[in-house]
Amino acid sequence: MKLKYIAIFFTFLYLISIPDGNAGGNISHIGGIVFGFAYAKGLKSGTDIGKWLERIFSAAMRLFQPSSKIKVVHKSTNMRSATRNVNEPRQEVIDSILDKISRSGYSSLSKDEKEILFKASKNTGKE
Repeated sequence: MKLKYIAIFFTFLYLISIPDGNAGGNISHIGGIVFGFAYAKGLKSGTDIGKWLERIFSAAMRLFQPSSKIKVVHKSTNMRSATRNVNEPRQEVIDSILDKISRSGYSSLSKDEKEILFKASKNTGKE
């Protein structure tokens, strides 16, 4: 059964029910049927007569949407190396000092090597 036959049946039903006491309700249903028919014909020909109403409702919905309070920040490894402090020791130097400790012990380190490790240990909490 096609939809247009159902619409014709209900239009006829509402027309004959107007004198029964709920004339306003029946007339409003007929108005909805006429508007729906016009809207469907307009869409079929490429005209969306409800686009302005859709824009208004979308704008109103954006007013009531909660804003995101989470700020997402991504740091790439390239940014870290570019912003590295010049006084910070390089990872290769720290690794070689740690290898020396594992081979010979902490007492084998020079004063400069101990200072490099100390500075590196202070900077590990910043990343």
